[in-house]
Amino acid sequence: GRKPVWCCSPLGDLLATAGEDQRLMVWVQGEHSAEAISLGGIRGAAWSPFCELAACAIGSATSPPSISVWRYQQNSPTLDLLQLVNALPSPPITVRWGPPSSGTFFSSHEAGELCLWENTGEMQQCVKMHQGPITSVRLSLDGQLVASASMDKSVRILSSETLQERASIKFDRPLNDVAVFPDAPGGVPLQVVGVSNITQNRQPNGPCDIPVMTEGSDRPIGVFSGHRGTVRSCVAMPERIGFAAGGDDGHIRIHLFP
Repeated sequence: GRKPVWCCSPLGDLLATAGEDQRLMVWVQGEHSAEAISLGGIRGAAWSPFCELAACAIGSATSPPSISVWRYQQNSPTLDLLQLVNALPSPPITVRWGPPSSGTFFSSHEAGELCLWENTGEMQQCVKMHQGPITSVRLSLDGQLVASASMDKSVRILSSETLQERASIKFDRPLNDVAVFPDAPGGVPLQVVGVSNITQNRQPNGPCDIPVMTEGSDRPIGVFSGHRGTVRSCVAMPERIGFAAGGDDGHIRIHLFP
């Protein structure tokens, strides 16, 4: 009877989840270890690379917008609330941990802000990036870049350490998620993949293609097909060989670059 899980971070014998049912849960070797109830509806959540910390974007009709940070203590075992932040620029949508060595995470917000946080829940920086809600935040596989996708039909790409902007890329549709590929040897420029709920002929279960854009161009360098209905998520594959995408048609598809 529980609602869908928002994030699931396996690490060896440890499994950590956070769900729309407001629960954060940890299992060790298949056995239930710890559980906590969030102080509001979880809109988005992320576990740190080693599953010791969880960050949650909270907001619902019955709970005020906030960011919470939790720590899992395996020796206890307990899940303890470290910080609850209510002073936000606008309601949060999702969170994403930064590079493993950084000890930071990002939050995206309904009014287009991208915020950088210490793992203690202290805000480092907050920047107005978009003219619409930021639906997704993704890091490049090398951890050097962070990309934000928005309903304003754009992707903004920044340094993950300084939030200095590297590129702004326009799409022809509102975006649900983004995958970013950094520069490669031989002068291969930065590329981004954006997925959306805009289908051909605007039919709910119509074909939905996925454009690939590059820095400095306003036209796709490639378009991938095969999905039907809204495409919700995409993830970059190593070595710039392609990406994986999934959506409402119930399929995860691997798309390889030529």
